[in-house]
Order: sequence, then structure tokens, then C-alpha cells
Amino acid sequence: MKRVSVQFIQWILLAGFVFSMVFMLYLGADFYQTMNNESNLALNQRSIVLYFNHRLNQADAKDGFIVQDHLLTIKHDGYFTLVYEEDGFLVEQVSEFDSISELSGQRIAKINNLDYSIDQNQVIITYLDDSNQKHELKYSLQSLGRLP
Repeated sequence: MKRVSVQFIQWILLAGFVFSMVFMLYLGADFYQTMNNESNLALNQRSIVLYFNHRLNQADAKDGFIVQDHLLTIKHDGYFTLVYEEDGFLVEQVSEFDSISELSGQRIAKINNLDYSIDQNQVIITYLDDSNQKHELKYSLQSLGRLP
């Protein structure tokens, strides 16, 4: 039986150590990337919710806004704010007219399949996020309330 040299054992231990370090670096990088992606998704979701909270509360007046399938038009004195989806982004456009001018709006957040609807005194906003998860926001507004 041959004796295994001490140098061979040292090389095996060194190789095991290097492999372990590379594996730990891979796990750390994967963990960092996962946490970064989840953080970005959460930030995007919070931005969308806060944006709609602000805009719809601001427009909660009689005839303060118009809801169409893929367009929210907020009326102001002398101008309009149009909120819609363009190229996978929630876009806000301020204009003197109530029609969309292509590529002239401000991108707010990533969003897909944005849709608006009104049900009694609620504005319902549905959309898909980056992970294709469906979200539904419901806003009960005083201006949509039905008086007897």
C-alpha cells in the first residue's frame, strides 16, 4: 500500500477550501440579487399605490375625472392630467387637451395591462406587476356617491 504524501493532502484541502469559498460567494451573490429584485418589486408596488392614492384623492370632486378602459383623465382648471400605460410603464401626461400625445408623458412605475372601471361609488384599477401578479386597487370616492 502506498502512503499518501503530505503535499497531496494539502492540495486536496486547499482545493476543498477554494471550492467552498467559490460556493459561498455564489450563494451570497444569489441572495443579494434575490433581495434586490424583491426590494425593487416592493418599491414599484408602493409607488403605484401611493401615486393612485394621491391622484384620485386630489381629483375627488364632482366631474373631477373621467374613467375609460385604459385612460384616467383628471380635469383641472385649464389643463388635464392623463394617466395611462405606455410601453410597460405607468405614465402621467399633463396637457391642455384631453388626448394622449405619444411619448410625451412622465414614466412613474413599471406596470402591465392597466385597466380602469367604475362600480357604483368605486374606481377599480387592475394591473399586472413585473412578476405577472394581478393587483386590484379599489377607491371609494365621495364624488361617485349616489344620492337618493
